[in-house]
Formats: sequence, C-alpha cells, structure tokens
Amino acid sequence: MDSFEEENQSTMASEQYYMSLHPEVRFQPKDEELITHFLKRKISGDPLPVNIIIDELSFYEYSPIQLSQMYAFAKQKEMYFFTPVERKFTDSTLPRRKARNGYWIPTSKYENIEQGTEIIGVKKSLRFFAGRHRNASTKTNWTMLEYIAGGTAAVSQSPYFLYDWVLCKVYEEELSAKKAPESNNQGNAANEEVTGEQLHPHIRTSPLEDIFGAKKRRCLSKKYSGQLPLTICTSSYRRPCLPELPFEVIIEILSRLPVESVLRFKCVCRQWCSTFQEEDFIAKHWVRASPLRLPYRYRWDYNNSVSFYEENFKLIGNSCGLFLEKNYSSQVFRIRNFAMHQVLYLPHALNAYINTMCFVLNLSTGECKVAYFYIQGNLDAEVGLKVLTVGIDCQWRPLKLSNQTIWGQHEKYLLKRHILKPNQTEGAAHYVEIIRAGQDLYLEVQSFDLWTECFVTTRLPERVFGNLEKVFVFSWNHHLAVGEIVEEALNILVLEDFKDHKWSENKIVVPYKFLKDNPSLKNQIWAPVRVIYGKLELQGVKSFLTYDMEREIITRIEVGNDPDKEHFASHKPSLLTFKGMRPKRVRCD
Repeated sequence: MDSFEEENQSTMASEQYYMSLHPEVRFQPKDEELITHFLKRKISGDPLPVNIIIDELSFYEYSPIQLSQMYAFAKQKEMYFFTPVERKFTDSTLPRRKARNGYWIPTSKYENIEQGTEIIGVKKSLRFFAGRHRNASTKTNWTMLEYIAGGTAAVSQSPYFLYDWVLCKVYEEELSAKKAPESNNQGNAANEEVTGEQLHPHIRTSPLEDIFGAKKRRCLSKKYSGQLPLTICTSSYRRPCLPELPFEVIIEILSRLPVESVLRFKCVCRQWCSTFQEEDFIAKHWVRASPLRLPYRYRWDYNNSVSFYEENFKLIGNSCGLFLEKNYSSQVFRIRNFAMHQVLYLPHALNAYINTMCFVLNLSTGECKVAYFYIQGNLDAEVGLKVLTVGIDCQWRPLKLSNQTIWGQHEKYLLKRHILKPNQTEGAAHYVEIIRAGQDLYLEVQSFDLWTECFVTTRLPERVFGNLEKVFVFSWNHHLAVGEIVEEALNILVLEDFKDHKWSENKIVVPYKFLKDNPSLKNQIWAPVRVIYGKLELQGVKSFLTYDMEREIITRIEVGNDPDKEHFASHKPSLLTFKGMRPKRVRCD
C-alpha cells in the first residue's frame, strides 16, 4: 500500500470519527498532553488513544489551504498531524522547511515543555509564506506549532530524516480589526476633511475624492470656508465593488504579455514577482510569447557560416530563448538573454583547441548544462570532454569518454571523426569515429547524455554503406543520421534510439532531383547538414541550400558571403535568468 492510499484511508477514518461527535465538541489538548499521550506513544510504537484524532501525513507536500479543504469536515479551528521531518542536506542538521507553493519560516526559538520538573519536549512556532522564493514571498496568517519529544537532541540517525516523527498543530490566525482614530473636534477646522453630511443633507457626492485626494479637499474647504459647491463634496462617494478575478485567470493573462510588460508588473506585489520567477510560469510564457526580430550578419569560419551579434563574439548555439556565444580571439564563453538584456560569463576554458560546444536547457526545471569536446595536442590525439552545470558548478568538470582507443596500437587507426551537437528534444551529443582495424572499417558512436552525464556506445551495422570514408554525419529530426551520396541520391540510416542501440530498419533514400533542374549546382558537393520538418539543409562551397523533400523543390539558396549585409532572425523571448547575470543591451526589432 503506497503513502497516498494510507493517507486517504486515514482521512476517511478521521471523517467518520468527527461525524460521530457532537458539534460543540472540540479537541483542545494541552502541550504536555500532546507530547505524553500522542507523540511519545507514536515514536515508541505504543497504541494511541482509541479515537483517531491525529493523522499521519506527509505534511510538507501540502499547503495549509489544501489541508484546510481536506479536513473541512472536522469543523475544528486547529489541525493536528504526525509527520517526519527531512534533512535539508544529507550532512546537515537543518530541517527542510520548503512546502508546496511556499515555505514555513520559524518565528520563535524552541520553548521547553515541562511536566512537573521534567522537560519532556520542545515546541517552535512557524509562519507560512506563499511563494517559491524567500526573497519574493507573501506572509500569510497560517501558523504551525511543531512539537518534538525529548528536545532537539533526539535526532534520527537516518541520512534522510532529521526526526522520524514530530507533531504539527496548524491553525489560521484571525486578523484583529484596526481601531478607527477618534476625531478631534477642537482642532483646526481648516485641516479637517469636509464631508457631504457636514455641508448639507441634500448635497450629492461626486468622484472627485479619488481624483484630488484629501489634501486637495482641505485646500478647497479652506478656500470656500463653509459652503462649498455641490461638485466638491466627495467623502461619501464609493466606487462599485467589482468581482475579483481568480489568480489562475490572472496568470493566464500575464503569460500572454510581452517581456517588457511582465518586467514592469513585477513591482505590483510580491506574489506577482514570485510567480514570474517560477519555472512553470517561465515555460508557459516562452511557449506563448511572440517572436522578436534580432539582427545578425554572416561570417565564414572554417568554411562554416556563423552568425554573430557583436564583432568579437560568434553564436555557438541556442536553447529555449537563451544563446551561447564565444569570443573569436579567446576561450571566453557567455550565455545571453536578449529579451532580458542580460549576459552571464562562464568560467574560462583552459584547453587550447575546442572542437564542439554543447548547450542544453530544461525550462521546466531551470537546469542548464554546457559541455565542450577538446583535443589536447595534435588532431590525432584523444578527445576530452568537460561539463559545466550553470548556477551550480564554479569550474568545468572533466569527464572521460568510454572506450577511448589509442591510435597506432593494435593496428587501429582513426580515419575520421565528427561531433554532433545535442538538441533540445534528445539532449545527447554524439561523438562519431570511423576506425580502420587491419583491413576492416567500422563506424562507432559514443552518445553522451548531458542530463545523466552517461555514455552509450553504438556501432553502425556492417556493410550498410559501400565506403565509410565518404559518409556524412548529420541530424535527422533531432536524431543522429549517417548518409552516403550514390548516383545523385542520398541514402540515410538513422539512429532512432541510442539508449537501445536501435537503428532504422531500412535506408531512407532522398533523390537529388534539384541537380537535374539546376545544372550549375552539379559542380559542388552538397553535404547534408540537418533535416527538420521535411526540409533538408545542404552545404556547398560557401553556399547553403534548403530542399523541400516532399515537394522536391528548392525553397532557399544563399551563395557568397556579404559581411556588410544585415539579416534578421526570429527569436522567442524567455524570462529565464541565472544568478550573476550582468546587464547587456542589444537592439531588437
């Protein structure tokens, strides 16, 4: 039986018990009674009182409002629960106070609970703050008294739980009505607010109170000194009461606003500010946001077209509204959020030759990872890998690729290597090697899952392609693909699931029919770059071509390099930021 079923049965038993009581009966035990008759018996495993009054509950998985709705049948002002307390860290004695949609923050120190001259336990008062971030949370009226048997020295030996059982008493404090200040009739008449009832019983009021305010009314009352015009009397006017929108509806409206409006609305209240920083809202806003137009220019680097936004930085990759950039003349990397106009500089990469950078981001959790493959020394040397978790790691962490071959030994030689960057869907980078072992050739793929930081090695089936030295490695709908051009047709085999070493059963054949319609293009070797949404992107000599495989036509072709020509790209803005980001303005159209 899982914990949910146990809690459900406990709630049903409590409901039957409370329904059997007289409506005026209240459960109000003293502090020493809670420790002696309930908490100590629960810890020692002794039977509790016959009537079920206190339930076992994973207390911190609920908010106080949810608990009040679940136990509304009891009609009690206080709610009592047995619950374990987890450690905040496995090697710490601090309790974990994070609850659902908020935090429990202590408002008092531990107070001793005595029975005669003996101290039998302690209690502490805590207040619930709504919001997932303490610096942007809202104080509520919900209070909890936490009872611990035997004092704080009775700490569990478990690495996960600080206390196996504590007793929680939860209730909502009532707001005390503020006393209205008494009027001083002996004060200066010019400083008093003039009301409609003081002027004349038949004078009608107007909404000028909300326009001018109390200070303006005092000036007018001093000027007219007694008898005012009918349009100046304002105190008895009241705006009509409008029904309040549910907070869920407000969130739906705010998630459709542009980034600039959301940033301005952060100062409305703490609840809005805290909501805008939650991962759920950031992911919802990014899906619904309208794209921005960002300017860029082309620059040729190692025969590849690289777009960049500043003279010294080039674009490496982008994910969920954030961009990874690298300095042309140094190993300086940074993450940029164009919508928020902020950048985060990453620790310096100390390796001399960096082959490929990988950048992935999970909007639902806010986790972001950056990795790069490097070659230390000659190009024939072994490949290394370093990983950085943004916001957690202060330095790059080295990882060793599995099954790394020492070239030149055992008659094994590396003929060709290729690294395919990870995509947002799969989240895995693929390191491909074409190896000659004696007279045989084989293609080996080492897939690196950035989220789990694990390697999976897969081999291409033998004799699938005629000459492995002439194959191309590219992306096919977010998966690794190996292709070979044979008689003006591209034959493709796709690694559909790298974890299960599963390749596509049959080859995918894409005829290069555009070469027949455009004889001038036959002089170039059009290497596949990627396939997405039925569009095949090909690269020639300083030229790009997009081929619609379904309609068998060329939809876009770019030839030559014009560094002065400005292009525009669509970019979906994101509200996600990281600690340590600096302001950096950029032009967005």
